[in-house]
Parts: sequence; C-alpha cells; structure tokens
Amino acid sequence: MSETSILIVNAVVNPAEAAALEQYSTQVTALFKAAGATPLGRYRLIEPVLGDRHPTLVVMMEFPSDQAIREVFASETYQQLTPEREKAFETLEVFIAR
Repeated sequence: MSETSILIVNAVVNPAEAAALEQYSTQVTALFKAAGATPLGRYRLIEPVLGDRHPTLVVMMEFPSDQAIREVFASETYQQLTPEREKAFETLEVFIAR
C-alpha cells in the first residue's frame, strides 16, 4: 500500500495582482483535483511568532503519491500557468511532505 503525500505551499501573495491570483488558483486547483488531490486547508497567515519570513498564505493538499505531485508540476498544462503564477505571488515555495 502506498503512502499518500502532502503538498505544502507557502506564499506571499502580490496584493496588486488579485485577478492573476484568481486565474492561477482556479486553474491549478482543477489540475490538482484531476491528479487525485484532496484539499486539507488554506490559511491566511496573520502574524509571525518566530522567524523572519512571513508567508501570507499556506495551502495544504493530500495527493496519492509524491509522483502525482511531481507530474502535475512537470506537466505542460501547469507550465502554461507560469505567467499568472509569477504575477500572483511575490514569493512561492512548494514542498512535498509526509
């Protein structure tokens, strides 16, 4: 039996690009869903307690496997979202966890 994998996204949203964020989020959510992802949570961070970094958004999703996550990000469809992604976020970090 294979272990599921968790996708963790830490981001600083670009407040001047709400339309790009909406477009990117809608399209990437559909890609994730097609890859078998289940949303675990989406959080707007309000205050750092420790550390210097301060993402404004954290998203967590469960995928069937590490490979399912890698395939989404390597896909041509995802690559076409790069312009919206680059506008929507000031910083973006994506991790695979278990």
